[in-house]
Amino acid sequence: MTEPAVSPSATAQEAWRILLVDDEPTQRLIMARLLKRAGYSVEMAGNGREALTKIAAGDFQLMITDWEMPEMDGIALCRELRSLEGKEGKAYIYTILLTARDAIEHVVTGLQSGADDYLTKPVIEPELMARLSTGKRIVTLERSLRAEREQNRRLSITDPLTSAYNRRYLTEQLPREIERAARYGREADDLLTAMHEVIGHGSGKLSDRLKGGSEPYLKEYFSTLEEARADLMALWNVWDPELKKLGLANDQENVARTMYDSQARVALTQLRRIPRGDTISEDHARDRALIVNYIKDKTGAIEFIRNNGKTYVHVKDYQKMREGAGMLLRELMRIKAEGDYAAAKTLVDQYGVHFDPNLRDEVVARYRQLNLPTYWAGVNTELTADFDDKGNVKTVRIGYPRDAVKQYLAYGQMYRH
Repeated sequence: MTEPAVSPSATAQEAWRILLVDDEPTQRLIMARLLKRAGYSVEMAGNGREALTKIAAGDFQLMITDWEMPEMDGIALCRELRSLEGKEGKAYIYTILLTARDAIEHVVTGLQSGADDYLTKPVIEPELMARLSTGKRIVTLERSLRAEREQNRRLSITDPLTSAYNRRYLTEQLPREIERAARYGREADDLLTAMHEVIGHGSGKLSDRLKGGSEPYLKEYFSTLEEARADLMALWNVWDPELKKLGLANDQENVARTMYDSQARVALTQLRRIPRGDTISEDHARDRALIVNYIKDKTGAIEFIRNNGKTYVHVKDYQKMREGAGMLLRELMRIKAEGDYAAAKTLVDQYGVHFDPNLRDEVVARYRQLNLPTYWAGVNTELTADFDDKGNVKTVRIGYPRDAVKQYLAYGQMYRH
């Protein structure tokens, strides 16, 4: 089961996080030094698109953005940010638009685009700090209200004694997730497979001493880590705004959530294929268990919950799950680059091998009631060429058929001689 989670209150964090957006490197550095001296944690972006990528990956309370920038300017950035906050329920980011334009029509345009404040260059430090203080008060109030609303919502959907989700929550949430999986499941699966194969296995760099590859160093853990690394590349990049820009994901938010739901559940559902014992031996299954159990342990974004004698997988926070995927991906990239066998062994043995046999028995029993097969055959992609008048290939279309029997019969027809 899945639901969006509220970001923690800004007041509970060690330092206020500011995203500083400016295409001029010197101006960025000067402003960043000023803000850091005032105690802020600063991250920088060179344009609006880069800023949106960073916002998708992290929690910022404040943003200062220049107006005139390449690719996406400050006005477009403000509009897109407010649109995302409205659609995805993200925590509010107080935004100051910074520009040399000081005409009243420019001020109106800036504020109407979604900026909270408007500051003209050159920046006067005391004025900037005063405006940031105003922003901090507003963000603190907004996040306090969100936290209170979230607490009230949680009380309405959980049992007061056990904290388990009550029947009302399951009754309301389950149909939503089923509908989303039915609508976006195929697209999410295809996108995961494509990114796994195309950018997943092809990513990363090896150190000079691993010229011949990392497999001799990582030994029996190589395949598990390679499959996990490829899956994690898909999980990390599914939120990248470039996918939507390239037309690879129309409803990116729902496709990404569906992909995360499926990836979280598979650590539970794959247990039906292990009828005996309490260990996982197949590399792909180890990879999936490694990802889910690591993220569950390190971020708390995934939880296993019990309700009416059944176990469910619940994604509490999609962005925290992405952060966990990024943490593990970074470590696996390092392990492969350096051939760090000891680190590979520790990770896989801790998170990817062992499971509770009682949980497996429950999963097997639930699947038995559904009369679903434990295994099924894979289906290959189909390539269809379009030719011009001279017989030359113009374009090639790739398809993902779902009927294995039909494809195998077609293969038999092709090779019957």
